[in-house]
Amino acid sequence: MNLAIAVSQGGQALTAGLANIASADSFEERQSSVRVLIDRVLRLTHTELGRQIDREANVRASFYQFLGQDLVHSASVGPTLGVPPRYVFERGRSDRDDTVIRFALGLEAVLVTDTEADLPDNFNVIVGRGYRSFLAAPVRAGRDSFGLLVATSEKPAVFTDIDKGLLGLMASVLGIAFVQLNATHPVEKGLPPYVATPISSREEGA
Repeated sequence: MNLAIAVSQGGQALTAGLANIASADSFEERQSSVRVLIDRVLRLTHTELGRQIDREANVRASFYQFLGQDLVHSASVGPTLGVPPRYVFERGRSDRDDTVIRFALGLEAVLVTDTEADLPDNFNVIVGRGYRSFLAAPVRAGRDSFGLLVATSEKPAVFTDIDKGLLGLMASVLGIAFVQLNATHPVEKGLPPYVATPISSREEGA
């Protein structure tokens, strides 16, 4: 499918998802609508990102959410790429875990075209994970981050700056969704899945 058409159709679905969250009559209905929206974002990421370069990009899309101080795997769509997604990144457990949490607390999407040839400093966290292309965007709204949206491919250099922008846009949509959800339900420890705990980047010094 042409990227412009796919983005247009996908954008309509995401907008409808936000409307469903806003118009839901109960917290449970809002939570269910957020779950549907996450699935739509992951499927759009899986089917469309990287396809301008390689129609067989074989992209895996994953969403990690903040629960307390830790970043927990919530959902994925796409191949395992030989290594399943990490389940949890715990603050203070290791440099690798803290690096990923810093990604989620950041303000911009991160693009690595080839993990074997174009690896920035302090990116050892993504080495040996079975993929060559890496793209991640913080799921945030204002000062608060709710998690991290990630796209990976076993092939190098499949993601472009356009893909980076699209992933950032979809991450922002999820951020808005969590603001709508949390506005009707106090964020407390022990909440069920899909109720991400907002972490303030300013308070964390990110």
